[in-house]
Amino acid sequence: MSRRGWVGGPDERGTLDIVWSCVSTLFICLWSMLHLNIPSPKDTFWTIFWRKARWLLLGVLAPEVPMLFAAGQWASAKRSVKAMRDMGFDEEEWSLEHAYYADSGGFELRTVDREAIPITAKQVHYLIEHDIITLPRVTKKEIWDKSNADKVAKFLACFQTAWLTTQTIARAIQHLAITPLELSSIALALTSLTTLWYWLQKPLDVETPTLVHTKPIERIPNDRDPQLSNVYQHLSLAVATASFASIHLAGWNFSFETDWEAWLWRGNCLVMWGLLATYGTTEVVACCNERFQKLGMDTMGGYKMRWPACLWFIIPASLYAMARLALLFEVLYSMRSLPSDAFVEVKWSSFIPHI
Repeated sequence: MSRRGWVGGPDERGTLDIVWSCVSTLFICLWSMLHLNIPSPKDTFWTIFWRKARWLLLGVLAPEVPMLFAAGQWASAKRSVKAMRDMGFDEEEWSLEHAYYADSGGFELRTVDREAIPITAKQVHYLIEHDIITLPRVTKKEIWDKSNADKVAKFLACFQTAWLTTQTIARAIQHLAITPLELSSIALALTSLTTLWYWLQKPLDVETPTLVHTKPIERIPNDRDPQLSNVYQHLSLAVATASFASIHLAGWNFSFETDWEAWLWRGNCLVMWGLLATYGTTEVVACCNERFQKLGMDTMGGYKMRWPACLWFIIPASLYAMARLALLFEVLYSMRSLPSDAFVEVKWSSFIPHI
């Protein structure tokens, strides 16, 4: 009987292999990315489930939106830490973890005449400053004990993204076809990891009871007031959002079955990149120019906006949504017919451990 030693896998991959590699990477990245605020004790299992499902769907359709809110919460937490330092509190007494915990509804104020209400980090600072409360004595360890953060999932998200990106670069070096699904998955995964970085010090799935959406409010909404504080934060976020569309532009010369598919891909990529770049540039300019800011929002948390801001937001957002949906359609539609070398494996890829 003949015997053989180490035998490599086949030098081709199937459609299911491509889909599984992309979908598994996206699922792990999106799942580990989300750090939603603390639910109300009135919220049922299905309320919490559908809230998370909506944010997961948003992470697929418009990954820049969760990243925007994550960046806003990060900026708010940084401001809170600075304000507390100015009051004389050290890292152990008030850190980014404390600020995130407060802004997600972790601290609730109890008064004589009404039920407990959650208070944000800014409100904690105000109440301490006016000698209404003392600083809540909660350590970082106690906050993380309440958190259900999954470090393994975060590691897998980084590993899978690195694997998919490395494999795609290797395919480009060896002049093998890259599918639109792979390129789009890399863009989504990298954007999700950027969001995860902003939320890295935010406690995950804390079950501390808070109330929801009354006056006074019962719960701190996930999409509350995503305002950045300086030009550098605006600039970094503008670069990050434009990078999402830029990755898609790398597929400018992709081989599609028909010409209209190729031009649809190129056109939608240009629309997305142009809108994101223009919007990001405007935000940076507005941050530097006080007169320009007067065209903007009165308040974002209350959703009261002047008409120039409404037009500036609604029209580009509608165009972006249409371009993004068209691009998603093309990513899925292109899987019906791919170039033959899209199924050829990179020679060394089968020997690298991955999901």
